[in-house]
Amino acid sequence: MMICNISQLKQRIMMMNKTRSSTLKLAKYLMMLPLIFLLVTANSLYASQQEPISDEAVATPAIGSDEGFFSQDPPPVKKEEAGEDIFVVVEKMPEFPGGQEAMMQFLADSIRYPREAMEKGIQGRVICNFVVMKDGNVSDVQVVRGVDPLIDAEAVRVLKLMPAWEPGTQRGKDVNVRFTLPVVFSLVKKEPKILIDEPKQISEAMSVEAQVQPHFVFPGGQKEMMRFISEKIKYPVVAQEDGLQGLVNAFFRVNGAGTITGAEVADGAEGMSTLNNEVLRIIKEMPQWEKDGFVLVSGRVTDSHSRPLQGASVIIKGTNNGTITDTKGGFQLKVPAGEASLAISFIGYKTESVALSTLKPSGGEMVTSLPVIFKIQGDETSKSYSGPVPENAVVVVGYGYGAKKSNGENNRAK
Repeated sequence: MMICNISQLKQRIMMMNKTRSSTLKLAKYLMMLPLIFLLVTANSLYASQQEPISDEAVATPAIGSDEGFFSQDPPPVKKEEAGEDIFVVVEKMPEFPGGQEAMMQFLADSIRYPREAMEKGIQGRVICNFVVMKDGNVSDVQVVRGVDPLIDAEAVRVLKLMPAWEPGTQRGKDVNVRFTLPVVFSLVKKEPKILIDEPKQISEAMSVEAQVQPHFVFPGGQKEMMRFISEKIKYPVVAQEDGLQGLVNAFFRVNGAGTITGAEVADGAEGMSTLNNEVLRIIKEMPQWEKDGFVLVSGRVTDSHSRPLQGASVIIKGTNNGTITDTKGGFQLKVPAGEASLAISFIGYKTESVALSTLKPSGGEMVTSLPVIFKIQGDETSKSYSGPVPENAVVVVGYGYGAKKSNGENNRAK
């Protein structure tokens, strides 16, 4: 079974469910309409003049879910700014100021072998990766494959101290690039030695298990799906009266025929059943999904001891499109249907090539996520939702009844 997040859903649905107003308030709103219309028109004209059209990204590499599932068009591993992808392979890779030798000298001068690790004889190869942002700064330092928390933490500490790099470029533009670096902690006759490991081949080969299945989309694509949701979804009145708001993480399955076979909501805040049921209702009313000329390749990369290789690069040969494996070695990649091959690489291992024509159909269902945020505005008695907002979330906005309800209770108390 695979999970597919609906990517790049930048559009939010704003459902304005207003409470009943008095005649005086209604008259005030009507008097404001000409001014609102003028402001909206002016803003639209300004936006159309100022907002540039961005080039389409070549790749959107990312780590999949830690839960053993995978993601369709997985989102970048981490974003410093909304809408900016992190690449795995680019035309010009990032470079440390002064080159490789300067980087090795910096690390040699900065890293300290932890005394406790020396006393315990802890040594080994810590494989780290990090993102060189488009401004050259180093971000999101991670241990892909550690040895012991003592030396793992030291490697991370020093990598975070690195100065700004010369950023990687793609199509002539600076971009964010994930970079992998192995750091070796070695004890030779009880003397500490730290070096940057060269990417040489080792005898152990990696193992790749992968399957392929058709890729399905909502009829007409994402815009039509957003239109469908905007026309169908409602902010339940009872939820507004109770001031109920929050994030609903829903998932639904699409079988090999494009039919939605089930929907469910992940565990969330208590008392959300009204909102959960509304999202499930919309999903169940969706039409049959269609193939779009792509296939989903999912799999797992392990070493010779069946241990997962996190951070392995999975690239479509001849392109810059790809992803990297998650904490369990899993990956999923959307690939154009037809003859194509994947190149799977991990530092210190021989690159493996996998032809799509050799892969067996998975026979599983595509599982797609749909996060929906219900948010109340205009309620004087409760704060508007301020929790996490997934990039691809649908936002439904309503007006709470809390102030009216509270006033009624106060009047009765008097």
